Amino acid sequence: MHLRKFLCCVPLKYGTMTVGAVFGIFNLVTGGIGFNMVIANEYPDDVVEFFRTMDTQTCIAGFSTLLWLLMIDHFLLIYAAIYMAGWSQEPCCSATP
Repeated sequence: MHLRKFLCCVPLKYGTMTVGAVFGIFNLVTGGIGFNMVIANEYPDDVVEFFRTMDTQTCIAGFSTLLWLLMIDHFLLIYAAIYMAGWSQEPCCSATP
């Protein structure tokens, strides 16, 4: 409820940029940690136990790639909020014949 009240005070453009930046940076860091584990070939015991029936390196690389793709999606959202905002201010139909 408090988050909704806060977001009602923020214009959609800036709210989109803020949320995109926060989640994009989170995905960048989390994906980087995953790729670091893959390159070093060292995994925490909890991760090995979680992927015990599958290849841990392949699973971590797959999830890290997915997180980086989500990061690109969030940064494209920021790009659209900054550079494409002018389109929404145009009328959808013209009144002149």
